[in-house]
Amino acid sequence: MSVIAGAAEAAYPEECCGLLVGKVAGDGAFDAIRVVESPNRAGAFDGEADMGGKGMSVNIRHRRFEIDPLVHLALMRETENTDEAIIGFYHSHPDHPAQPSAHDIACIWEPDLVWLIVSVVAGKVMDSAAFRPCIEDEIKGFTPMELVISSPSA
Repeated sequence: MSVIAGAAEAAYPEECCGLLVGKVAGDGAFDAIRVVESPNRAGAFDGEADMGGKGMSVNIRHRRFEIDPLVHLALMRETENTDEAIIGFYHSHPDHPAQPSAHDIACIWEPDLVWLIVSVVAGKVMDSAAFRPCIEDEIKGFTPMELVISSPSA
């Protein structure tokens, strides 16, 4: 968790993000063996999204993240034909709990991947929690889960 915690604190007050690489065991357990940091490619400013259309410019990276598609694609190629796989995403929640937001729930687009959320309050990591997306009858949500991080450098 040291790499993720460092990235989360360095990005504060914006969200950090990246990918989790590892293995899924036969029993369905997820084991993250390394992390790959990504620039947060969420649009820098949006005057409509967070301010109710009042036309004020606000940095949406404080409340949104987007993995760089080039980082994601390169990692997909790198792990192809290996015993490693992309098993999830991580991102931080500046000054918010390590719980999925309504926006996180709306953005479930790879339901097989784990979401690790790190809470950062006043620039310091406070908590983290892992979640598995669940989609039943078009209702999206998350279920808390255990994520093993076996690499000390992750």
